[in-house]
Amino acid sequence: MNIRHPNLNEYYFNIIDTKEKAYWLGFLYADGYLSTNPIERINIAINDKDYELIESFARAIGYNLQYKIINERENLIHIIISNRNLVKALKHHGIIVRKSNVIELPKLSSYEFYLSFLLGFYDGDGTSKTSKITTGSFKFLEQIKKKFNIPYNIYKKKGVGVAYDLYLGLNLFNDMLRNYASSLKRKRHKLTTQREKNELIKINCWKGHHAKKLIISREELEELVWKLPSYKIAKKYNVSDRLITKRCRELNIKKPGRGYWAAFNSKLNKSK
Repeated sequence: MNIRHPNLNEYYFNIIDTKEKAYWLGFLYADGYLSTNPIERINIAINDKDYELIESFARAIGYNLQYKIINERENLIHIIISNRNLVKALKHHGIIVRKSNVIELPKLSSYEFYLSFLLGFYDGDGTSKTSKITTGSFKFLEQIKKKFNIPYNIYKKKGVGVAYDLYLGLNLFNDMLRNYASSLKRKRHKLTTQREKNELIKINCWKGHHAKKLIISREELEELVWKLPSYKIAKKYNVSDRLITKRCRELNIKKPGRGYWAAFNSKLNKSK
């Protein structure tokens, strides 16, 4: 028995057979890491604004929060769990030492567990009020994209280090929230439907003589440019063609080439 943590469930992750376990596995994929020198242990470091996550995780596995470590200078909370059985189970599910750039999607027994896992990962490495997740493993995002039939592209982030972004999309993100209700409250922002967003965009588009604003997410704009010509998108949101082109360039969104829409309309007319 662990004297410091007498209620620790060291076999908690042996079998991922609940949504809760799948969620915490996803969270550890994002914010946990293993170390084996000098002893095998699980390390978690999280911003103190998300302390509720540490509390919930501690309750789930029976960890005694009396032994948490607070880094006030960096606003971080650390917990360290030294337990061979927990480490062994997490290794089995794909969490390894120096995992950041090499993680892969684990094998889970149901679609609901995958949704919970993805929500846990999002709460660790997702961007609030969007459906974007970030990781150093391109293969991991490829597997998620394939598993959930996500139409959006994977993009390499600019800056120091190697990291990639993937937008999960409105429908998948809301399915994740519906599937598991006990996730991080700060990030439980249900994304609105396209129609609702269009209305908000129209309200926020300033109808002046200067440059007009376009409030739209990256994944929505990427989808729209392959459904409608730029001038129709511009008319829809009461902005200029040039602003649509500029926004695509800023967000690194590929647009249809010259002649695409003429060929598209010609093909459409022939099929009638």
